[in-house]
Amino acid sequence: MMYVSCMSPTTHQSLYGSYSAKGKDYNYSLTLHPDSTFLLTIKSYGLSPSCSGKWMYLSNDTLDLSCFEVSYVEEYLSSGYMKERNPKVEIIHKNKLKFGEVILKKVK
Repeated sequence: MMYVSCMSPTTHQSLYGSYSAKGKDYNYSLTLHPDSTFLLTIKSYGLSPSCSGKWMYLSNDTLDLSCFEVSYVEEYLSSGYMKERNPKVEIIHKNKLKFGEVILKKVK
């Protein structure tokens, strides 16, 4: 017996761009660049951790974000340091990504 998914594979090109999610207490922003780099920023409760790094496909529906290492000790101690250095992002649709429990929508 063979099962076929109704979700078509998402191409690299259709993923490039900026995604965001805004709520009462948070603002998420993720930008995926064509050179496989990204910038992720999360603003919540006075904190604004962010990281940049390289992204790659783990599977047809999952991206791996690998943050670059920080170069200064002060960055580790600041509110801008993102503790999760290798988050995963689920591809829901070419215009929607899921980061943890948050749905990010593509900014047009």
